[in-house]
Amino acid sequence: MTVLRGGDIDRYVAAPGGRHGLVLLYGADAGLVTERGAAIAMRSVPDPENPLAIVRLDGDELASDVMRLTDEANAIGLFGARRAIRVRVGSRNLAPALEPLIRTPPLDSVVVLEAGDLRRTSPLVALCEKSANAIVLPCYADALDDIERLLDKQLQSSSLSIDQDARELLLSLLGADRLTTRNEISKLVAYMGDAGRICLADVEAIIGDATAAAIDDAVDGAFSGDVAAMLGAVAKLAAEVGRPDALIAASLGRAALLMQGVAQHEAGDSAIAVSRRLIRHFKRQPGFAKQLSLWPTRRLRDALRTLGEASLAGRQSPELAWRVIERSLMRIALMARRR
Repeated sequence: MTVLRGGDIDRYVAAPGGRHGLVLLYGADAGLVTERGAAIAMRSVPDPENPLAIVRLDGDELASDVMRLTDEANAIGLFGARRAIRVRVGSRNLAPALEPLIRTPPLDSVVVLEAGDLRRTSPLVALCEKSANAIVLPCYADALDDIERLLDKQLQSSSLSIDQDARELLLSLLGADRLTTRNEISKLVAYMGDAGRICLADVEAIIGDATAAAIDDAVDGAFSGDVAAMLGAVAKLAAEVGRPDALIAASLGRAALLMQGVAQHEAGDSAIAVSRRLIRHFKRQPGFAKQLSLWPTRRLRDALRTLGEASLAGRQSPELAWRVIERSLMRIALMARRR
């Protein structure tokens, strides 16, 4: 059994070694799975530019024809060159198609399996982990250190530097998916050109989502008791034909997050420590820390009830949805002002 972790995965992806006939990549970060699968395939063949060197197959189709993968893996490549077969694992059980290769690994090819967020007990993971002829690479979402390394590498290659506040904001907006993270950084780099230095306004202009920011402004205004800020943000969303249900959902999410934060704060954690743990966007953390002191659990239950009623009323009368959510957020802002 060969299961790699942490830095061992990066080293293997950079220089795939050994005679493993199968490589299984799986995890919730689909972008990272795809990126690593492509890198392993390209570095496992002598000429990745050769269109016949890397083959793409669909896992659900292979599950219907269990010998097709074996035939493809044992086919002799042009001029005897080593080949890579990338398989996108679908919803059907692929284990029966892999069993012949597990018993007798291919000599001149490597099969790279790219799967989603599988359990350790899934037939595919269990089969590969038990075999000496397979190597398993779990792909988890990037940690902050991973994102920082990726950012620094791309900025250095483009001769760009970044202000500290811009860096903190950018890092707070990245990380859900490796390909998305890379694309967002590339978009920012292309926007900057040869400007040399990235400032906060550049990140807000290119990476920030204006609608998402307005939703956050409305929610922060309501739960902080700032009626003017809340009303302004709601008016902006309504004018831009935003979705009232998205604002309702965000407000419900904030109330639930405050429930969690209040429990941690009452257990002894400082308000700022709780806010840093629960709120990714660093500019929003001080506001959340303040809200922890404004919202006892009993009042949060009242807020959740108010928002639940607004959600139902908005669905029943869509033409009145903006008025309903504005009135509900006004009630929440007034609750926040009580001492």
